[in-house]
Amino acid sequence: MAERLKVCCLMLSYPYLPQFILNYIIFIVKIYIYYYNINMKDNIMQDKKTELIEEELANSKDYAKFMNENENVISEIHPGLYLSNLITISGAKKSQVVAKLDINTGYAYEILRQEKLPDRDKMLQFAFALNMNIDESQKMLKKCGYANLYVKNPRDAIVYYCITRRQSLIDANIMLSKQGHGLL
Repeated sequence: MAERLKVCCLMLSYPYLPQFILNYIIFIVKIYIYYYNINMKDNIMQDKKTELIEEELANSKDYAKFMNENENVISEIHPGLYLSNLITISGAKKSQVVAKLDINTGYAYEILRQEKLPDRDKMLQFAFALNMNIDESQKMLKKCGYANLYVKNPRDAIVYYCITRRQSLIDANIMLSKQGHGLL
């Protein structure tokens, strides 16, 4: 990966490249950054099965030692980093995504700068704003340390239903309100 990034940087320094090639190179670099920040962590985290980790933890006499040995396996991605990478890869502007949220604009940018840790409902708002499908939404919740949507929970079932049908955040909140649940 480092070799490819070096080639991209060398190409960017060439003064006579057409704009569409420069845009393509920038797009490729963004993909590599996204891959490194999220997918490389996925690969590391998938090396050990949960059952094996549970067994090791149960048999461990020293928690600190266990955590040091399994630091790459037991970790979360900061929600702001995860969301920023998704926004970059999607090609959307942060301002476009933030405009679709039902939270204070300043707070949304603080989340994206990793200054604030949002609650689960704010993360679900980002799922709607980014038009994520249910698998992407569940993965985002899991990777960032939040509980997945649980369809046996009536409120979660409504959110799940709305995401699978690619409804807007407003539609989801209307449906939640009609059923007597708190808004996202």
